[in-house]
Amino acid sequence: MVVTTRILGISDKVEKILYDNFNKEFFEGIDLIISCGDLRPDFLSFLVDATNLPLFYVKGNHDLIYKKKPPLGCDSIDGKIVEFRGITFLGIGGSIWYNGKGIQYTEKQMRARIRKILRPFFIKRRVDKVDVIVTHSPPFGIHDDTDRAHIGFKVFIDLIRELRPKYLLHGHVQPRSYGDRVTNFEGTKIVNVFGHYRIDI
Repeated sequence: MVVTTRILGISDKVEKILYDNFNKEFFEGIDLIISCGDLRPDFLSFLVDATNLPLFYVKGNHDLIYKKKPPLGCDSIDGKIVEFRGITFLGIGGSIWYNGKGIQYTEKQMRARIRKILRPFFIKRRVDKVDVIVTHSPPFGIHDDTDRAHIGFKVFIDLIRELRPKYLLHGHVQPRSYGDRVTNFEGTKIVNVFGHYRIDI
């Protein structure tokens, strides 16, 4: 029997349907909420209280406030590998470095960060695979933009090729149209969840 896990991905924008015009029926069938960053911690706490659903998150480049005020009832997967209902998630927050004022990394820093995250898990064989990569920024050349703040990470392309996940979920960049939400890249579905987007795994 194939069990489907329905994920609600959110990022960057607090949409009315999720807050001002909140309706619990909208969340029927959802098993897990994943925030890809740049959302107020009190908003994430509200969603957990209102829906009684688990919520995983990574930090966006504007989420420095999380150090002093982390979202209550939510689980950070930033820099971690975690499992939910048999699905393995890898979380990597932050954006490309553009002014140094937020949670930002150069390509070199992000590459070193990813190596540090993965090394203990794969050396000790604590995981066989990663099913879903959760990031704030997109991979370079896929859903990203040309301005300095919204260029994607080249190392994410290498990571996809190495881990072969089923999905990579990200935010940070507003999609040009609804049709620009999902891109298939070498067997991985790259999904822009800006605002909100549902994914069945």
